[in-house]
Amino acid sequence: MKSNIAKLIGIFLAFVLFSGCTSPMPPAHEYKLSIVTTPLSHEKATCKTKSLKIQNAYGDNIYISLNIYYVKGAYNQYAFSQAKWAQTPRTMITKAITEYLRQNGLFQSVQNSASKTKNDLLLEINIDDFLQYFDENEQNSSIHAAVTCTFIDAKTHKVIAVKTFTQKKKTESNDALGGVKALSSALSSIVKECGLWLKGVKCNDQ
Repeated sequence: MKSNIAKLIGIFLAFVLFSGCTSPMPPAHEYKLSIVTTPLSHEKATCKTKSLKIQNAYGDNIYISLNIYYVKGAYNQYAFSQAKWAQTPRTMITKAITEYLRQNGLFQSVQNSASKTKNDLLLEINIDDFLQYFDENEQNSSIHAAVTCTFIDAKTHKVIAVKTFTQKKKTESNDALGGVKALSSALSSIVKECGLWLKGVKCNDQ
């Protein structure tokens, strides 16, 4: 009798342990950047007869990951456990700049890096910073966004102009969603500033 009870207890404990090991993790929230910009006039655009190819943005490896990273204090970097990007920051930043330049007609055509066409100009995008920063106690947070754009003559490979766009904003809330909203606002500003800059940059043969 005792042996039967011991067996039943063993089976029950094994079931509990197995169930605990296989219980599903709660799904992570997926976030995307929401870009809101105002249109630019393409009048007086200095390179509107030229074609432009936009290279995929590059930077630290964290920007080609779906993990949403943040910094705590001066030295510690982590990824949110229950929040993910729907697309990598690299993809979203490249897409935002490409679509904005296409919509505003600053160039004869705007192609992405996958295009096989020859183009007059190239735009390289470097992600210098695109993170949420918390203080040591996680009581306050802000985002830092910095993107450097390099405008290049595709025929000579010479740099025509370089400019870094930076934004710093406090978050509405000290969580991943607060960071995503602030980063969206920052990128919206950067995209427009980039468009205004490119509108006035003179091509080498002008």
